[in-house]
Amino acid sequence: MDGKLDLISKLTPPCNPGGVSFRPEHSCGDVASYVSTVEDSFECVYCEFQSKENLLKTFLIGLIIGLILVPLCVYVYFVTGSAPVATAAPEMPFEKMLAHGALSAHIAKEMPKSAPVPADESNFAAGAQVYRENCAVCHGLPGGTPTAVARGMYPKPPKLLEGTGVTDDEPGETYWKVSNGIRLSGMPGFSESLSQTQMWQVSLLLAHADKLPDSVKTALYRPTLLVPEQVTPPASSAPPAPTAPPTKP
Repeated sequence: MDGKLDLISKLTPPCNPGGVSFRPEHSCGDVASYVSTVEDSFECVYCEFQSKENLLKTFLIGLIIGLILVPLCVYVYFVTGSAPVATAAPEMPFEKMLAHGALSAHIAKEMPKSAPVPADESNFAAGAQVYRENCAVCHGLPGGTPTAVARGMYPKPPKLLEGTGVTDDEPGETYWKVSNGIRLSGMPGFSESLSQTQMWQVSLLLAHADKLPDSVKTALYRPTLLVPEQVTPPASSAPPAPTAPPTKP
């Protein structure tokens, strides 16, 4: 009997599909169940891969459309005359945020870190003279009314000698603005009309505007004297009177 069982065992192929070894007590039914489970696992992995692939395709399509559509909309916004350009018009979307961000980043990169001019009374007085002659027309004097130039500008020029002004800014930041100006703001650059010393003097004046000596305040806030215009009499339109001929001796 044992000899017949050994012969059957030798003739029966082993249940070893896919190179997976099974112990003798495992039946072919167990093997079939295992194969079915593996096939289901492969199907789940494939479905998950397909889902991620579809998500990636959607993202790439949206990115490409955004890179093309957004610049195109901005271009159309400007070329069709929709962007505000008058000083009385409301600001553009994100205009203030983008302009301030770009200006702050650029100035932080280029502004001088220290002033070569001492912050003393003589330089404050010289800076006051520079301010009165070049800056007061837009930025005003304390207690004064805005000029016609200041009222018609956009953005409105800040009052530099009232409130905080730029006393919380580094002198080097104010110097950069005085020297280079600010594009599309009405703020001119004075690098070609003032010396470096003069630009530093007015920058130091504004940095210490909340604690100026009385002598500088007096020089800064004194009324502007208007020199009376010299009026020349109009030339007479009457012909000159004839002169008598000389008499002979």
